[in-house]
Parts: sequence; structure tokens; C-alpha cells
Amino acid sequence: MAGNTVCISVNSALIPPTILPPISLCYGEYVECTGQIFTSGTPPGGTPVTLQSWLGCDSVVVCTVNELPPTVTDLGQVTLCAPNVFTVCGVQYAFSDPFLYHVCEGGDWLGCDSTVLVDLAILSPQVHIQDPPIIGCGPTSEFVLDASNSEFSFVPGGTVSMLWTGPGILGQANGPSITINAVGEYCFTITASRNNVSCTDTKCVNIFNSTTGGTPTVSNISTQCDASNQFYTITFTINGGDAASYSVTPLNGTLNGSSFTSNPIPTGSGYSFVVTDINGCAPVTVAQNIVLCNCDTEAGTMGAATMVDCGLGTVTATYDNTGTFLDGNDVQVFYLHEGSGLSLANPIASSSTPPSPSSPA
Repeated sequence: MAGNTVCISVNSALIPPTILPPISLCYGEYVECTGQIFTSGTPPGGTPVTLQSWLGCDSVVVCTVNELPPTVTDLGQVTLCAPNVFTVCGVQYAFSDPFLYHVCEGGDWLGCDSTVLVDLAILSPQVHIQDPPIIGCGPTSEFVLDASNSEFSFVPGGTVSMLWTGPGILGQANGPSITINAVGEYCFTITASRNNVSCTDTKCVNIFNSTTGGTPTVSNISTQCDASNQFYTITFTINGGDAASYSVTPLNGTLNGSSFTSNPIPTGSGYSFVVTDINGCAPVTVAQNIVLCNCDTEAGTMGAATMVDCGLGTVTATYDNTGTFLDGNDVQVFYLHEGSGLSLANPIASSSTPPSPSSPA
């Protein structure tokens, strides 16, 4: 029996590629399309991806990935005074940074990260004056006030000015340190500026005279004449002030600790000494125009009765040495003379030996 032939018509048609909607790719990120990972954009017309179905038929899907350019915002210079802070994408910055680079996650309208660039200046000048000295009172009392450890807030494109004020500034007053020679209040101001924004800080210190232990005083002033009453010395005691730096001007004498003894000074002349210490506060003058060492000589007494000798008899003179006092340069001499009273007239004889009471003269 002959076999039967059966014919079947088969129509084969190509499956057209499936073109998917474009996908946006943020700069520096990746996307997935039909299982494929894309880290950059696709060429014009997209990139075909071949898929295989469970029936064994291939199909083509076209993925189009559009890579978005980075979003960069340059804010230029931003200047603030502390304690103000600069906020970008919820993050606060309290310090200057001329190259601030901040990434805002998902910050643009497409949901991609964006970058913010800014030259940020947070101006915060702070004055720091070193502990001031205690100034003396003398004409050469000069000290330095130093604020070089201050924070000046130097920033690119900014300016900083400095100014001291006070009663005794020597020389320039627009630097971090000055020389002074007077007591009073001294103030230092720093002004930092940029783009019409100025920020200042000022600190002041008070300078006082040194009166530790008080100012010197003088006591126990004494005058001593020598034995000849031709010279005298002055002694005194210094109290208070800075005992380690006592001085006497002129130093015509000896200063031993707090006790001063002058060199011998001629009688009939005066003296003047200035007493002070290293601080030169309230000098004390010890002075007197004239000092006389009075002669206090007492020679004793002789009998006042007149004695007459008409021949070769003996004349007896009476001498009383009660209360006799002689200076160191006095010489006691007994004269026999022709006069009477206290005037010496035509001396006849003399002797340096005092007669004893009722001895012949």
C-alpha cells in the first residue's frame, strides 16, 4: 500500500527588536538594563542586548543610556564673621576653607549628586595680649606689650589691620607689639575684612605703677660732728619699697642694706640725697641747707680778784677746772699777761699745764 504524503506550511518571521525607553545615568554611578550593567552612556541609537526565551527563540532589546554631565555649582567667595556658619546641603562649616568641595547627594532635579565649590572665609580675629608688666615710675621705664600670639584671620583676598590705643605709646601703633612708658589702659584691635565684610575683636589691659611693698621712706636721720667739729656725717635708714634695689644719689657715702652713712661733709655746708628703688616711684629727698658743728669749748674759770705785786713777792692765781670741755682740736693754754678781764694783753709767760688750785702763777 503506498504511503500518503502530508505537507505543512511553515511561516518564519523575524521578531523585531524591542526598544526600551532611555535611561538616565548620573555621573559616576551605574544603571542596569535587561540584566546588563552600564557605567557610561550608550552610543547613538542605543546598545542591542540579545535575550533568549524559553522557547529557544532569540529576541533583541535595545538599551539607551544617557549619561548626565556632573552638576557643579561654584559659589565663589563667601565671607562671614564668626560665630556664623556656612551651611550647604544640610552640612555646617565653621572654619575658613578656600577650596571647599562639597558633594550633595541626589541634590539636583534629576536626583543626581551635585558638587558645590566655594572659597569660604569665616573671619574670627581674636586678640591675645601677653600678661602685661608692672611699670616703674622712673623716666626710663619702658616695656613692651605683645599681642603677636593673636589670631589675625588672614584669608586669600582679605585684609587685616591692627591698632593700639593708650596714653604712652612710643613709635608705631599698627603692629602686633608696642613699646610704652606710661601707666593707663591700652587696647589692641584687629579688623579682618573681605568683600565689604569686616570683623573685629578688641582687648584691653591696664598698666599700673609698681608699688609692691610700698614706696621707699626714710627714718632715723641723724647728724654726727667729728671731734674737731670741722666735719659731720649724715646717717639714715631706708624703709619699704623694693629693698633689694635701694639707691642713694649722689652716692657720697656707704649704703649697707637699708642703712646709709655719708662721707664726711665740711661744717657750714649742706647736703642733699635722693632715695629711691628700681621702680622710681615717689623718690624721697633728704636735705638740709647748712649744718654747723658748734664749738662747745669750756676752759674752766680763774679767780676774778685783781692781783698786785710791788716787788719780788709771790702772786697766787686760783684756777677751777669744773665743767671743763675741750673739742678734739682745742688747745688749753694758761697766760700771764698785763691785761685784765677776758682780753689777752701783752702776754708775759704761758704754759700748757693747768695750775692746780691755789698754785703760784
